[in-house]
Amino acid sequence: MNRFLLAILAVAMCGGLASCGDDNERILDPTNPENPTNATKRVVKIVDTHDGNSTTYDISYDNEGRVMSIYADKGNGWSEDFSYSDASASVKYYNKEEGEGFNATLRFNDKGYVTEINSNDQWIISNTYTNDNLTQMSELYKCENENDDVENYVYNYQDGLLVSGSEFSSITYTDIPNIGNICVDEEIFETFEEFTYAGLFGKMYKFLPEKCKIGNDGVYIYSYSLDKDGYVKSVKITDEDGEVSTRDFTYADVK
Repeated sequence: MNRFLLAILAVAMCGGLASCGDDNERILDPTNPENPTNATKRVVKIVDTHDGNSTTYDISYDNEGRVMSIYADKGNGWSEDFSYSDASASVKYYNKEEGEGFNATLRFNDKGYVTEINSNDQWIISNTYTNDNLTQMSELYKCENENDDVENYVYNYQDGLLVSGSEFSSITYTDIPNIGNICVDEEIFETFEEFTYAGLFGKMYKFLPEKCKIGNDGVYIYSYSLDKDGYVKSVKITDEDGEVSTRDFTYADVK
């Protein structure tokens, strides 16, 4: 499995003030508003728009709250279908456009966070958590007649906020609670980013990002539109060249 196909699989976030819509529409839990465990809704659809092109991602759950499927451009893009057994799950991935796919096994810790993704021992992703936060991801790729390829990613948290990592140099934040536990940009978690929306990679930053710096020159600025309950309806992402992309979120009540 090469990095390009994994990038397809990943659906799975800078100087300006983030906007949050009409403050009168925000109704937050006064007891602990920044705690995602208070969420009563979860993401079921994301529409990602860039350069005039949109991709729609759909997530479905079973009655126990487990992810059952994740589709990109349902019926035309790629799909992930889940089946569960004890502390593991099988995932069947298929890319309709390329006409190929693969199977992988997921393993979970006692909080339900993914600790390993294994595709027939040909590539293995291992996750390490500190408290509820993903702090390290290791990707191992078996290469025929070559040395194995290993890539490691580190995510540094302070007080529930992701402050730096292997793929970016710093993040600053708004005061808007991340009630929906969403990852607003694939620049932060590029591999299996869609898993973040379903809580499979633990808790994200407890407040929504304002600015993310990538290397020496890359900058992403975020502004938000919220629904009446404080969940992100839309995020506008502006890069250092002034190019804009958007993500729109649809939620369903947690059963």
